[in-house]
Amino acid sequence: MPANSVEILCEACENLFSEDRYNEAKRVYQHHPTTVAFRQALEISCAICVRIWITFSRRTYKTIKPFDTIDGDEFECFTPITYGMFPPAQTSSCSAITFFTDQLQACLFLQTKTVRPHLYTQVSNNTGSDAALQFLIDKEDECQKKHNICRLSVPVSGYTPTRLIELIDCDNVSIQLRERLECIERYVALSHCWGSSQPLTLTRATATELFQGITLDRLPKTFQDAIAVTRRFGLRYLWIDSLCIYQDDKYDWGMEASRMKDIYRNAAFCIAATHAADSTAGLFHERDNRAVCPLDIDISWQNPRAMNGASMQEFQMLPTGLYSVVCEHLNEIWLIDDAPLNQRAWVAQERYLATRVLHFTEEAVFWQCFASWSTEAFPDGLPLFYGQLCQVRKETRLKTLVQEYRYKKVESGQEHEDSTRLLVNIRNYWRDFIRSYSGYKLTHESDIFVALQGIAQDIVTNTLEDRMVAGLSEERLMQELCWKSNSHECRPGESHRPAKWRAPSWSWASTKLPSKIPGLSLGCADGRYDMATLVKWHAPAKLSGELIEAALWVECRLLNLDVRQKDWYATIFIAGVENIFEETGIHMDDTCPSDQAGRIRSVFLMPTSHHNYTNGARNYIEGVALELSDEEEVAYKRIGCFNISIEWDGSQDHEASKEPFGHVMKILGETEPQVIKI
Repeated sequence: MPANSVEILCEACENLFSEDRYNEAKRVYQHHPTTVAFRQALEISCAICVRIWITFSRRTYKTIKPFDTIDGDEFECFTPITYGMFPPAQTSSCSAITFFTDQLQACLFLQTKTVRPHLYTQVSNNTGSDAALQFLIDKEDECQKKHNICRLSVPVSGYTPTRLIELIDCDNVSIQLRERLECIERYVALSHCWGSSQPLTLTRATATELFQGITLDRLPKTFQDAIAVTRRFGLRYLWIDSLCIYQDDKYDWGMEASRMKDIYRNAAFCIAATHAADSTAGLFHERDNRAVCPLDIDISWQNPRAMNGASMQEFQMLPTGLYSVVCEHLNEIWLIDDAPLNQRAWVAQERYLATRVLHFTEEAVFWQCFASWSTEAFPDGLPLFYGQLCQVRKETRLKTLVQEYRYKKVESGQEHEDSTRLLVNIRNYWRDFIRSYSGYKLTHESDIFVALQGIAQDIVTNTLEDRMVAGLSEERLMQELCWKSNSHECRPGESHRPAKWRAPSWSWASTKLPSKIPGLSLGCADGRYDMATLVKWHAPAKLSGELIEAALWVECRLLNLDVRQKDWYATIFIAGVENIFEETGIHMDDTCPSDQAGRIRSVFLMPTSHHNYTNGARNYIEGVALELSDEEEVAYKRIGCFNISIEWDGSQDHEASKEPFGHVMKILGETEPQVIKI
């Protein structure tokens, strides 16, 4: 038998590593052909089939359901099962087995135990067990003592939030709201979803009661569990937004919102109620620990012929040895990034600003700091999953890059040789972060910049030494004006604008759709040439970060054209000829209703840059599409972006391909520059 395990394996799983099977030289092999066969394997608790079921169940039901609760007809979608074996990628020491049905797939990762012999420990069946919490306590202690990069991130001067919840050891009082405390050692912050439930909050009406003290039973489950975790760490103070900020006082709310960076940055750690959709769900969950624990498999090929290296590579066979088998969903993508908490805009900032985060997910607790990313089963760090299947979330990588830049700067006492590279990467990841952030959920649409203010100050102001102008970089404002929203994913006429004004038309925040900001233009010697110049901007904001108004004055040349719009796309007319640019046109910010599709409208194209490559194979201008604003007769508003280009692959007449582009450039050359207000 080529595969051995201390846990039970069904016959099909024992044969996963059969040399006879791999000598068939196929890429896909049969696993369980029928529902009956798969059920029988689950009934005997086959260690691999149970893990396949766990992944299938999460994909289908967004949670793990016992297989015996699924009726026969519904269970049919889980069979027949086939699988393929994939060798390690260049960037990983992990191989992968992917199991398929017509509708589902489940991936198990295999990592050799020789890579990290003490890779994992056993875990309990509850995320709130003593063992789970002790893992977090041990990691926090290790971080405090050994991680210089983490200690550097916490300001040396003590900071205390305006209000904190004090945990009281008293029979009739469990917590008490305290204000303007001095000389406290450490406090903890909670990150949670409010959801549809309305727990007790701090208002002018409830203030007296909270300052006098209340019992735990007045609080929702998530708050009670957070208090239990804080006590388990031996700490006395906890910050919860709904209990530490007056919810019916706009001035207080604005002041405290502007302090979020300090509140989360100075916390000893942040407790993240990652899986909880609202405050009633709690932090702790019962779990099937097989979803978390790796499985040890000893692979030994019996046929000496199969030991030949060339044959093994040809048939995707793994070398003999001891392997850890892990479910694909034991990673931050499934359990953390896709969880309810991390779909919220406010939480992106909280997660970035906190030095240390304790993630309480449905099936595992995770420790995250600048130096470590681990869970109970992998206390020394998460395994390197197969290739790029487990990408690090953008804000996680962004956070690490910023801290790496600062740490190296402190160590060297000056700008270091990696400074330029790190700053370019930070700017790129910041742009990627904005793309994700622009699609996150907000209870109050007007909070779009309020929830971004702390992280923007830390990255844009303090690190990049730049300024934010309605969500865009002042230094790269002309380029970033050409952001592109996901309007192509909307139904015709579907509205995706905020109910009330929160940003100017030229800002990605004027829509509720994810929006992509253009990257750095890296080309050949000819490079990029500006075709528009920022004259000035005006964007006053409240203390909280909420915009009051905003406008740009730009010196540019305008090209007045007619376009025909259908859905999110508009084709261009020049001299009465429609769509002379073939696939080139305007990506509109708003889709048009079906009954207005095809109508002709007048627009102004404002080119912002010209990209000209030495070999002439790529030559284009990009910019924004404008129309006259309804609000101000002399002002324009953005309605989309465009990219007009030549792309020559050598298969067509190069000169002919230049004609439309040259026509546009000729018209622009004859147009006088002017200063316009947007």
